Amino acid sequence: MRDLTRDSRFLAINTATVRAQWDLRQAIEGVARAGIPGIAPWRDQLQAMGVAAAAAAIRAHGLAVTGLCRGGMFTSFDRAGLARALDDNRRAVDEAAALGARCLVLVVGGLAPQSRDLAAARDLVRDGIAALLPHARAANVPLAIEPLHPMYAADRACINTLAQANDLCDALGPGLGVAIDVYHLWWDPALEREIARAGAAGRLLAFHVCDWLVPTRDLLNDRGMMGDGIIDLRRIRGWVEAAGYAGFCTEPARCRTDLPSHARPCAGHPRLSCTTRAPAPRMMRRGARTLNANNFRRTQFPGLTLPDARRHPYGGSRGTQRNGP
Repeated sequence: MRDLTRDSRFLAINTATVRAQWDLRQAIEGVARAGIPGIAPWRDQLQAMGVAAAAAAIRAHGLAVTGLCRGGMFTSFDRAGLARALDDNRRAVDEAAALGARCLVLVVGGLAPQSRDLAAARDLVRDGIAALLPHARAANVPLAIEPLHPMYAADRACINTLAQANDLCDALGPGLGVAIDVYHLWWDPALEREIARAGAAGRLLAFHVCDWLVPTRDLLNDRGMMGDGIIDLRRIRGWVEAAGYAGFCTEPARCRTDLPSHARPCAGHPRLSCTTRAPAPRMMRRGARTLNANNFRRTQFPGLTLPDARRHPYGGSRGTQRNGP
């Protein structure tokens, strides 16, 4: 397994992490200034900046786009409205191609409106991905299915295990892979086997790292910083790398926008190492963590509010719950 303790070459930040503080242009500049080589932008911010302008800025700063967030939501309009969802997904593919993104991340959608039929939702997802694949293949943009925790099956993603995602990849063929997010998959007793299965087929496209807090106070808004929770991150990363993955570790957490600025734990996110503890070796000890992380934020992210809290919630609200993975 790679020793990433002091190696940030494989670190990427999802722009949702700093959404409350930065627009996409500021995020591109801030991530590059911090020496972080990878970025995963969100489509709403991308469209606000302009795809061409964002692509030029990303190239100018030498950043790799580890993935574009997000496509999918094939079930948003029921089967009669699938064409509408596909139109948006084709635009997402074109945006990913313009950025040179390594994949388009798919959060596939939950139950169709007014439906309780989970099997029908999964059938609709399969049909939607099958219809999108020719366009994605022509654009040379891999599609990465991101299985989400079962708690999101109703409203965000009815694909909830890596086995389900692998089965779809087997059925639909080339151009389709998986994005592994430890927050969503750490609990799965078949995880090691399914990671190996994905690796053997060459479909490990993205690896997302954060942590599961105990207690988790809000199933949507309460993700943890790596090392603050109970996920065995090093073990899972070992499985992923043993299966052949040698790409970026993308940190995908988001800060709650309903908190006062002094209580937003990811305002001025520290530069993180992709290990089970973060940020750097002297910051691993809990007693020293907050002070050292804040010192880093002051130097790497000047002008941002510096939180003292250790907890790192994952943003959104019931009114905007479809805006994040």
